[in-house]
Amino acid sequence: MFEIIFDPHNYPFWVLVISVIAGAVLIISRPFSTYLKFVYPNAKFEAMGNPFVSENELSRMLDGKSLSGFKELLNTSKDYNINGENTYDVQQSLDDVFIQTVEMMQKDSSKKMKDFYDVYLEKIDIHLIKNELKNRLEGKKSDETVINQAVLVNTKKLLQKIMETEKEDLPEILKSYGFGEEVTHVLSDKNVDFLTIDNVMDIHIINRFKRVKVPYKCEQAKQKFVKNMIDIRNIKNILRAKQLDYAKESYEKLFLGVGQEIASWKFKEMADVDEISQVISSLEGTSYYGVLKDAIERYNKEGSVQVLENALDGLFLKLVADISTQNYVSIGPTIRFIVSKEFEIRNLKIIAKGIGENLPSEMIKSYLTWGGKLMKLAALCDKDTAVGLRLAGIQEIYVSEGDEVKLWNQISERDDIGIVFINEKIAEDLDKDLKEYRLRNNVPIIIEIPDKKGRRKDHVDFVSHLIKKAVGVEINK
Repeated sequence: MFEIIFDPHNYPFWVLVISVIAGAVLIISRPFSTYLKFVYPNAKFEAMGNPFVSENELSRMLDGKSLSGFKELLNTSKDYNINGENTYDVQQSLDDVFIQTVEMMQKDSSKKMKDFYDVYLEKIDIHLIKNELKNRLEGKKSDETVINQAVLVNTKKLLQKIMETEKEDLPEILKSYGFGEEVTHVLSDKNVDFLTIDNVMDIHIINRFKRVKVPYKCEQAKQKFVKNMIDIRNIKNILRAKQLDYAKESYEKLFLGVGQEIASWKFKEMADVDEISQVISSLEGTSYYGVLKDAIERYNKEGSVQVLENALDGLFLKLVADISTQNYVSIGPTIRFIVSKEFEIRNLKIIAKGIGENLPSEMIKSYLTWGGKLMKLAALCDKDTAVGLRLAGIQEIYVSEGDEVKLWNQISERDDIGIVFINEKIAEDLDKDLKEYRLRNNVPIIIEIPDKKGRRKDHVDFVSHLIKKAVGVEINK
């Protein structure tokens, strides 16, 4: 039988050969297909950017001395069209912008990212579910207008069910909507407390992020994002508990799971100390120690853990930016953009509220979060190409007039550029420099584009170049 299979003169041999080749092509092309899925959305997200997690831009927004002035300033940004005559309406309009942004991302991204975006929207809705569960357990009357505040249709249906259901049937209802034992078990307890409800609902969202499927080669980046989020939330829970002087037996309820650097024993170590300064000292050796140590003096002066939480949020933006840089051809920029947009909206809501209540600018600024490296699109091109690229929204443009080596050196020394477009003729003149740079660096991604004379016959397809670098295999058309 084996003689027949391995005999090239027989049909089974060629079936085997074609099957092996097809399998090899599938394995090789799988990463290729993943990277292609992210080319357009990542380029779009990088072009849009997140200006309002930048200290300079946030300071500019504080110049709006009235709510109408704030709206006027904000609406000069192409991504905003805020409405409302009072603080509440303006904040609602900002929430709508975030929801529309996530829906835009969902539409522009691969279908395999749909569930990830749904979980992100579920994270927004979870506080509505928390509050309604507490109302039902306390026997308070439900407010049906809350249903319309939910983003997801599934959340609206669940809220309606919670409002109509008897207390003892709540665990079964939540189970039917995909909530795990960590939630249903707690709700079955007659002596359940609200602190525990908050905690288990947060764990539910974390587990949803852990389990949600993302495209091939994206899982590791997603898990790192989730673990960093767990660490930040665990530390915040401890800091708040110390500030509010929680009983020691309550701390166990605050643990959200093992993160990137904070294991269960480290959480217990933080819980066992008495002072917030000791909590910070116990984090020495982790990524979180430096920013908290730098903020401790201000905390001692103001006496509010909000100072420390803001420091952690700024670090989280930086950690997410690092994930973006390390996974720049796949899910990285997507995670960075959506997280930064969430903080951006939160910052703008704080400014709107502060201006509406006539608070001093410095006080408002103390509640804002900024940080993380915003990667930009840039171009090195001739003056004719520059016109079109500016119309496309690219601001960082270097126009060559025979000084392309000098301009390239300026670009390569920057650490805030994620993608650089270079005219093919200029790229040819910089061939040696670009080859050496590509060998040493993953970012920025260099994309060669034609000038007004059209594509050169001997051009190199940047996608094939990128894939060869990523997977070590050249794909020929």
